Formats: sequence, structure tokens, C-alpha cells
Amino acid sequence: MIVTQTLPPGTKGSRQIDGIWVTDFAHACDLVTVVRAMVIMIHGYETANADRADKAGKLLDYIHTGKFADRVKGMEQGLDRLDEDLDQEMRLTPQRWKRREALHAEIRSAGVRGILLDIIELGGEIPPAACTELNAEDNSPTLPG
Repeated sequence: MIVTQTLPPGTKGSRQIDGIWVTDFAHACDLVTVVRAMVIMIHGYETANADRADKAGKLLDYIHTGKFADRVKGMEQGLDRLDEDLDQEMRLTPQRWKRREALHAEIRSAGVRGILLDIIELGGEIPPAACTELNAEDNSPTLPG
């Protein structure tokens, strides 16, 4: 930037000639303020682009160096093991459920039937309707009415 009292012919205030700013003293502060703002803005763009390029480079390095592939492979292996566990659990659940239902019925039947037999043994009487209902539930020995 050239600041002068005598401007080139046809110049009022300031202008750019062959990439050089030429201005008079009255406009120098305004021109410096504008040029300074432009330099700061350009520096910001350059920094952002350099940072962006650096981040992109880091990302590409991460993907290409194998660390990314190791992570994906680890996730796939974990998901495969989880799928196997879920499949096995789905196959075994009906069998477990049937065993538990049978055990539940056995405990209920044996417990209630045992209590009733104990009461009978002590000399108590069981209402005929209860005996009929209990005898109908399974093939255990018939309770006295």
C-alpha cells in the first residue's frame, strides 16, 4: 500500500494499480481498516481449510491404517456371538417353558393333594366337590369323598 499526497491522474481517494493500493492520507485509515479485515478473513479461511484438510487426512489415515477395520471386525464378531446366543435361547425357551409348566403343575398338585391327604389322615373331611375337581386334574390316586 502506498500512501501519498499526490495521487496518480484519475485517482480520487484510493484505488488499486497493478495489485498495489494507492491512497491519500485522508482515506488511508479507512483503507487500512478494510484491508486488515480482509487479511483476517482470508487467514480464517486458510486456517479452516488447513484444519479441514488435516481432519480429513486423519480420518483417511484412521480408515486406511487398519484401526477402523479392526473396530468393525470386532463389532461383527460380537454381533455374530450375540446372534448365536439369541438363536440358541429361542430354540431352548419352549423346552424350558414346558419343563417349568410341568414342574409348576406337579408342585401345585402334589402340594394341595398332600395337604388334603394330611387333613384326611387327621380325621378331617374334604367336601365332595373338591375331591371330584382334584381327581379330574390328573391320574393320581382318588381322594376319598
